[in-house]
Amino acid sequence: MPLSRQFAGIAVLIPGYNVEDIPTDLSEERACGLLNAVVCAWHPAAIAVADGIPQFRYADVSELSDAAQILFVPACSHEWMGHDWEQLLESGNCQVILGTTDRNDWQTRVETLIPDDQTLPPQELVNDFLALGLAHYIVTVLSRRMHHYIDPDSSRLTQAVQAAANSAFGGDTAAARTSLQECFECLLETREQIYPVDCFLADFCLSGSSDDTSNLSATIASADKLNLQISPSSVKNLEEASPECANQLKDAVTAGRCCLVGGGFHELRTTTGTLASAYNDLRRASEVAMPLRSRIWGQRRFGLYHSLPALLQLFEYDFALHVALDDGLYPEQENGCFSWSGPDGSTTSATSRLPLAIDSSASFLRFPERLAESMQQDQSSLLLLAHLPQLATPWLDDLRRIQRYAAIPGRFITLEEFAGQAGDAGEPVSFPAGEYLSSWLIQSAVLKTEAPVSGAARLYQARQELQRFAFLNAMIHMIAPEANGSEQITEFERRLANVEAERLSSSEPADLTSQEEVLNQICSRVTEQTSAMVHRLARLLPRGESDALLVVNALPFARSGVVLWPHAMPGPAASESIDAVRDQNGQHHVAVRLPPGGFIRLSAVSACEPQAFVTSTPGRPLAQPGLLRNEHFEVLMSESTGGIADVRFHGQRANRVSQQVGLRYESPRTIPATEETPERETAYALTRCDGQTVIESGPVFGAVESRCAIVDAISGEELWRFRQTTCVDRASPRIQINIAADSDCIPVTGNPWMTYVACRFAWENEAASVYRGLLGQVCGIHGERFESSDFVEIVDGAQRLLILPHGRPYHRRSGRRMLDSLLIVEGETADRFAVTLAFDEPYPMRTALDVQQPLLTERVSKSTSSCAWILGLTAKNVQIAWTRCEDQKLILLLEETDGRAAACHMRTAQKVAEARERRATGTSVSSLEVTPTGIALKFRAFEIKEVELTF
Repeated sequence: MPLSRQFAGIAVLIPGYNVEDIPTDLSEERACGLLNAVVCAWHPAAIAVADGIPQFRYADVSELSDAAQILFVPACSHEWMGHDWEQLLESGNCQVILGTTDRNDWQTRVETLIPDDQTLPPQELVNDFLALGLAHYIVTVLSRRMHHYIDPDSSRLTQAVQAAANSAFGGDTAAARTSLQECFECLLETREQIYPVDCFLADFCLSGSSDDTSNLSATIASADKLNLQISPSSVKNLEEASPECANQLKDAVTAGRCCLVGGGFHELRTTTGTLASAYNDLRRASEVAMPLRSRIWGQRRFGLYHSLPALLQLFEYDFALHVALDDGLYPEQENGCFSWSGPDGSTTSATSRLPLAIDSSASFLRFPERLAESMQQDQSSLLLLAHLPQLATPWLDDLRRIQRYAAIPGRFITLEEFAGQAGDAGEPVSFPAGEYLSSWLIQSAVLKTEAPVSGAARLYQARQELQRFAFLNAMIHMIAPEANGSEQITEFERRLANVEAERLSSSEPADLTSQEEVLNQICSRVTEQTSAMVHRLARLLPRGESDALLVVNALPFARSGVVLWPHAMPGPAASESIDAVRDQNGQHHVAVRLPPGGFIRLSAVSACEPQAFVTSTPGRPLAQPGLLRNEHFEVLMSESTGGIADVRFHGQRANRVSQQVGLRYESPRTIPATEETPERETAYALTRCDGQTVIESGPVFGAVESRCAIVDAISGEELWRFRQTTCVDRASPRIQINIAADSDCIPVTGNPWMTYVACRFAWENEAASVYRGLLGQVCGIHGERFESSDFVEIVDGAQRLLILPHGRPYHRRSGRRMLDSLLIVEGETADRFAVTLAFDEPYPMRTALDVQQPLLTERVSKSTSSCAWILGLTAKNVQIAWTRCEDQKLILLLEETDGRAAACHMRTAQKVAEARERRATGTSVSSLEVTPTGIALKFRAFEIKEVELTF
């Protein structure tokens, strides 16, 4: 029998004048109490003993004290009520339920409304009533957020929900659910008047700790449409640690109940590395066995950058999350689905809609508002509901219950399904590189997981050494395919990735000494194997009678450089590859020219051969106190700071660059006025030069050492001491700067972007353009702070200044014509730093590679003079980022670096039988034209492509 209706209605007292006024910035506890009050007002025990459906009322009890209603009073509403509200309610005839947060407590108090002898409905059925209450709340608030102000049909809803409550207490569960179905359909009709097309919800689970397999297993089992963010390395760990859970995950993916969302294998720091490291991290992820290979890109760690669509297209990803689940800056323009375009024109479908934390009541309070935003802005409304495997709130379960009756707030969907159903994503949207900035510097400085600046720089340098080894292996592979070092290269690359991943996954201070030792061991092995590879190349070349110096160029463009001639060998024989031989400090320095991706052999002079002429260079020395000079320019050293005061090219008056080492304060200091100077503010300490010494004066190179101190701008206290060695080569338009800190310097502490020791640069023209290299490609700068391990370029008309930081990635513009390249921040342990300045180099990435990957030299016996190219590119703005060998095939990753379309010819010493452009997964894109002299290639601006050559 139906229960007697003792009350005239049900009301939830809300902290606002109307439901749209409910504040969405409540604390977790207050938001939980409010939402549970809203849903528990729809408990069948309350519905069965009261007339009508629950209403939202302003928290004014003066009109409700004698209304004979059931009042739900969450704690957040207390401050909206009069001072005597408790006395008024106690003296009235309302049933008041208040002062609780947890849903179970609310239910317990509601259940006291029914007689003790009345049997309660099953909890599963009760939970469906509560889900109905949540659906009603969502539709009501959504109606107002969408500016429709349409409420559900109250008479129809009242009749259906009361019938459901009567059936529930009568023991007829099937009839109760039939009536509930009518309630949900009523709400769905209202929502469809507001938003008449499908909207989607994505259950987005973050995999959490690798030890938490029980909760992950429960999540996989309970979810019907689950999107699991899990890195491929975590998948591999799961297969080893819990095969049962891994098999359960595999079955769910195969059945279409679960969609994996993943990025790189280890989710490395992409923007501080090389294109090869980003490529190899994704390639290793693509090797995860199906069906556990993800085609939806999304990372837990920050991994966004402007050219990511090019790599995602290369690896055939279907969809991407343009969302940072970690700290970091990126364009926060929210779209449910859009076409994300890279600078080369490649596109991928993506979402930039920020996930809503479903396991937080405070966050879920904004659910209707976020849903309304998506409905108003997106062609296909999508809301990501993020949580960990162990859910602490019931809201996700409520939404799943709602969907079983009707997809009122949205239909749960996997991102794979969404990518296929979203339709036209509209015009491609691209984002400038300057809108992205990771948080790696701050995280490493705070957590002390590595040396913040030199840790990333050392990994970058190690990868450059490995890249040189890989190119050398490709050169030899074309001559002798059986001499293949690909397995060693893969092992080294993975060891470097594992080292970086270990740093990123740790939250405890690291033993930096042990960390450096591990990296040094890897680099030593790479150096040993590179030397062995050069000897292998020497054995493949024609033999001779003399000792020789083998010089190898492991880059695909012609280079020039200076090599040291071994002491124990007779002088070099004359060769067309030798430009000059000069003697300094009793040692021959041989200036040589090398072909692209090739070698020269310089034999020692014999009785039947003329010796290369040793040039005697009269004239002024390359270094004098306070001055350096070479064939291109003069460098005036500052007597006050010890840095570079002036660089003037011969025949020109303009100062090209000034440089000094400086310490930036976290906040500006005020320097008091004196008789000579007014009061002023400064952000930097003073740099003082205590003396300069000429170390080398030529004829090959000259060097000046400055002994300097940094002192406090106000007290004069000495904070930091260092030595700067500035060096020039006679024929090169470059300046080498080496900085060495003293061991007793005061540590730098504070925000690493605000207080630091930096190598500071200044140039004359404020209108000069500033560019940087990111993953080998030139891109712009939009803010003060930016990352670039490759280079920073200042372009002023025809004049170009290239700053090569040797892998240190963090820089800050300190003015319109000033730049700070960070050396030391909090937690940094390195005390040796190098910077190279290059002038008027038209292709900056070529110069950066030339500096980072020196020429390889080995003394070989039984040889003769010779010169040959093996693998080269004709376009100066195209570079080979990575190579790998497979049987009779050579696979190359190429990129256009300068933002200019290029027609390029790849020249190979070995005749190519077949060439094709392919995806990184092996899928063919097109066949390439093989000419008698090589392979014809065409590149769009900033295009990245993979090419496979079969010999």
